[in-house]
Amino acid sequence: ARHDWAQLLRASGRPTEAEIEFRRALGEREATLGSRHLDTIQSYSDFADHLRSLGKFDEAEQFYRQAWCGRKAALGKSHRSTLDALHSLALALQAARRREEAEP
Repeated sequence: ARHDWAQLLRASGRPTEAEIEFRRALGEREATLGSRHLDTIQSYSDFADHLRSLGKFDEAEQFYRQAWCGRKAALGKSHRSTLDALHSLALALQAARRREEAEP
């Protein structure tokens, strides 16, 4: 529920409140589900998207990496969700002007 609330705040143009709620939601999911649960991994990805939209590229990169590694471990390296997570990580690196790290 908190994760959905964070998404709603983000969509409503309330980025500061959304960031607070994303952090809370992520903490709750990590505590209750663990860091390898797909819901927690989705929270990493959604929070990273939000951080990237705020220009917080370094922090976004950390969460994109967690999402990518988590999906790779849970779903395999060739799964579409894993590849989507890798693509998002590459976009964050490119936005941070670290293009050479984003290339294979």
